[in-house]
Amino acid sequence: MISLEIVRKGVRKQPIGKRLKFLNLVASNLGKDGITYDSLIGDPRFKEFEELMPSFHNPFPPHHRLYHSFYFGKADPDSVVARMDPLIFDEAARWLSTAAPQPFCLYLAATLPHTPYQVDEPYFSQVNRAAVADPIPAQPDDKADFMRELYDRYGMAQLSQEDWREIRAVYAGMIAKLDEQIGKILSTLKERDWYNDSVIIFLSDHGDYAGDYGLPEKWPTGFQDVLLHTPLIVKFPNNEHAGRRVEEFTQSLDIFPTLLEQAEIQSVYTHFGKPLSSVIEGAESRDAVYAVGGYDPREPQAFETGVKSANDPLMGHYYEKLRLQLEKPATVARAAMIRTREWKLVIRSTGKEELYDLKNDPFELKNRMDDPALREIQDDLRQRLLYWYLRTSDNPSAEHERTG
Repeated sequence: MISLEIVRKGVRKQPIGKRLKFLNLVASNLGKDGITYDSLIGDPRFKEFEELMPSFHNPFPPHHRLYHSFYFGKADPDSVVARMDPLIFDEAARWLSTAAPQPFCLYLAATLPHTPYQVDEPYFSQVNRAAVADPIPAQPDDKADFMRELYDRYGMAQLSQEDWREIRAVYAGMIAKLDEQIGKILSTLKERDWYNDSVIIFLSDHGDYAGDYGLPEKWPTGFQDVLLHTPLIVKFPNNEHAGRRVEEFTQSLDIFPTLLEQAEIQSVYTHFGKPLSSVIEGAESRDAVYAVGGYDPREPQAFETGVKSANDPLMGHYYEKLRLQLEKPATVARAAMIRTREWKLVIRSTGKEELYDLKNDPFELKNRMDDPALREIQDDLRQRLLYWYLRTSDNPSAEHERTG
């Protein structure tokens, strides 16, 4: 709906004749489920209206060193990428100002920061490239197979440290723009005198390599901290726990029980997360966290598909990534991770597994899986992972009594 709203705003700027022609084409694409983005893109009659359609065109030719880097550079201020998040947050602020009931729950899914690496001014130039730290170096030989495959397919050996600093600076600029958008929501809540009574949770579903390990973007079975250790900022009502920085392990599944607790809702269902208030107060703690990802050939419905060409106007920059998954499904095979303060173990249904000594190797550079001196540690982590699966799988429904 946001994309279609941007299309509508672009159409209003066109001459009346072109506007009517475009609207007639849109009407001819109305289906029983309404307009979809694909129905607009797929019709060749829309060729002359390409400038109106939301798209992400790779600015580099196929053999350019940056072609597979996901770097698109400076965004035009009138482009979709420049207008998308301001539209999302402006509409949310307008709703809060004029239509929000009480109590309310507002969920905002921002597009920033996300690939492609692209942002408009002033955010594009906001970060001094020379001050950007170099990424974690690429050492794919002892890592999971997907890392070597991506590194080679994307041609990442061609990129210089200056290229990666440019990418990381733009990524930081995207974060700065997001920060500004969030400020609109906080200001509106304060104007309505709702801020003190609100629970506000800022989180992310994943991180980004952004040059770490010589890679851009992410991977479904990448378990490095740069992908999994994501921001989590919570504001409780009346600024309870304000200013506290918590070093305890948390997981994304802690969010739901936190919201239930704050809303004073009792749930009959089993939850494996912990309310964050109990973690902050020291009543709950963990000595390990877990993550799972990937899919095996027996579940083709789970594979990422839908991008048929690198020239796809919206998602073409993901074509090579998806092609790798289909050509070599072992690179995205099911995997699970356990991480303690000292160790990280990643097991896979097929392919290379990983063990890292986080105390002495915090950047996960040397895979110790084949080190015989660590066999006992590896076995202990495997057993803990097994018992985690045992404790957290197959919960009977809370709504049905046993009858037999």
